[in-house]
Amino acid sequence: MGISEEQIMSVQETLEEIDSKLDEVDALVMSMPLQDSVKRALVKHIYTMYAELEEAVELRPADFN
Repeated sequence: MGISEEQIMSVQETLEEIDSKLDEVDALVMSMPLQDSVKRALVKHIYTMYAELEEAVELRPADFN
């Protein structure tokens, strides 16, 4: 059973929305009164999580439900 084009677009749109939200989180973290090294480490975690999410979607394209 394949994946419909509609499902693929939905996943892409969701990933884009998540990416946009994470950009907002990035900006908020960077605005916090923390050491720059702490900010960078926290933001790195955010984007590592996103990369893992993208990888999971690529590895399991049939498991969107």
